[in-house]
Amino acid sequence: MAVKADDHVGNLYNYYMVIDGAENKSEHRDKYLAILAAVNVTDNAGARKLAADFIGRLFKFYPEEGERSIQALAQLCVDSDAAIKKSATETLVELCKVNATYVKRVADLLIQMFALAEPQSQESKGVQACLVKLLHIEPRQALEGLLDQIVTAQDVIRAPAIRFLKAKLGELPASANNTEIATLLIGEYKKILPDCSTEEFENLVGSLSAMKFFQTLHGGQMLVDVLVECMGTATPYTSLSAEQAERLITCCRLALPCFSRVIQSTKLVEYFCGHVIPTLSADTTDQEVLVLQVFAELCASTGDLKNYQANLGLVLQKLIELLPAAPTDPATFVEVQEQSLSKIKFSAIECLLCAFHLLGKRHQQFLGEPEQAASLALLKTKLQYLSSCMQLYGQKIQTLKLSGTDAEAIKKSEVTRRVITNIKSLILDLFHTPPHFKDSVHLSWKKDSSPSSLISEKQSGLGAGKIATRRKIGEVSNGNGAAAATTAATGGKIRTKYEPGTGRGAAAAAARSQRAKITTGSAPAADVAKLQARAERFGASLGSASNNDGTSRFIKTKKI
Repeated sequence: MAVKADDHVGNLYNYYMVIDGAENKSEHRDKYLAILAAVNVTDNAGARKLAADFIGRLFKFYPEEGERSIQALAQLCVDSDAAIKKSATETLVELCKVNATYVKRVADLLIQMFALAEPQSQESKGVQACLVKLLHIEPRQALEGLLDQIVTAQDVIRAPAIRFLKAKLGELPASANNTEIATLLIGEYKKILPDCSTEEFENLVGSLSAMKFFQTLHGGQMLVDVLVECMGTATPYTSLSAEQAERLITCCRLALPCFSRVIQSTKLVEYFCGHVIPTLSADTTDQEVLVLQVFAELCASTGDLKNYQANLGLVLQKLIELLPAAPTDPATFVEVQEQSLSKIKFSAIECLLCAFHLLGKRHQQFLGEPEQAASLALLKTKLQYLSSCMQLYGQKIQTLKLSGTDAEAIKKSEVTRRVITNIKSLILDLFHTPPHFKDSVHLSWKKDSSPSSLISEKQSGLGAGKIATRRKIGEVSNGNGAAAATTAATGGKIRTKYEPGTGRGAAAAAARSQRAKITTGSAPAADVAKLQARAERFGASLGSASNNDGTSRFIKTKKI
């Protein structure tokens, strides 16, 4: 005789009431096992959901039945009913609160459910919330379960698991932001990073960057070491392939925020100088320009190079190679110069010139060494010719703007104009005798004005701001009363034209003078009598005189 559906639910309630009311729970283990068996009731969804709820409430009384309880709930996690799946996942978390040794196993199960669920669905959000709870219950075991799936699972599980780590690793509790957890993550990431795609690489490193531990000096250094290892610096190559260049750019972009005065990019700069810069072609591609851009940014946070003569020499050699050579025939100078404008790689020259400027500032003795005299003389000759080319290019840009015919060309020329402005500033620094390395340049490819976009310790545009302020003040001081005031660039205070007899000091003096005046029309008669008696006592008489403002004042006059 088949058991009715209502009987299944009623039996479960009876089992629960008996166990809940019993003083000795161990005597009713058979009833708890009957509740576990209810997960196999295929024709009653209510009984299966009720079983999941009762398992979570009663498991603390039967911890020895942990294996059976986990298996029963895992069976419900693949149920076709969404409500049952939700109840089962939440109950698994409750079991982990009772016995934290199950966290790794449950995390392994839940991350598979998260990966297979529809993105942004209620099921996906519910499973994600349960995974976050596991990270707070036992962070290490939860991460081990997640990382096992990332290392061994197929892409259908691996990619969502990586995205989950990127989104939620920053929410780890303060107790989990320590060297132990960081070492675990880095050890597992080293197995994953060499073979992952660019998107997965960025997500994995982004997850580490979001973790508070890696925002400290020690954690930042650990992250930089991992990225340097992923670049393949241990195995130098003779030519820069597209895949290697992409990995190099990605690693450097992710490592740049970690560098500071304490965490320096010296190792990377030395690697670039010795193994990357010499492999670049004279006709630099767009990807090679991106490599040079990250190299210039790395030079801003480098320390002293061990072999600065060789490293700077390689940068100088590549810079000379990229610079255009002046025509030897004076008759065709202008014609050849105009033809060569389209071939000049202004962006690549800016990057190398910025890098050489920064490295030369750290090792200024390099420019004074006798063996570099010939190279530096050739560099100055080529830079002089480049300056004339840039002047001609500037004229063409101005003509193009006035015509206004090609908006796209005007936009592109504006970008090149910023590049040329930077190159001019750097050339002026290098042509100074001796080079003073004082100029600050805002890197043309950086859209913001953050400190990382500056190539020197001076803020970009500071000198220009001072000049503008002085000009504004000068205009006010030379103007008339109509142009009474202007706002200074610093502080927002109003500065007005100075006139004699005005200002705070003049107002105070006028107040004192007013207090000292005693007019004949306003002085009381008693005061006048006292002053007259005092004057006669000292052999003088009291008279009056006119002030500039028309009032009268008392004066003493001697008797004759």
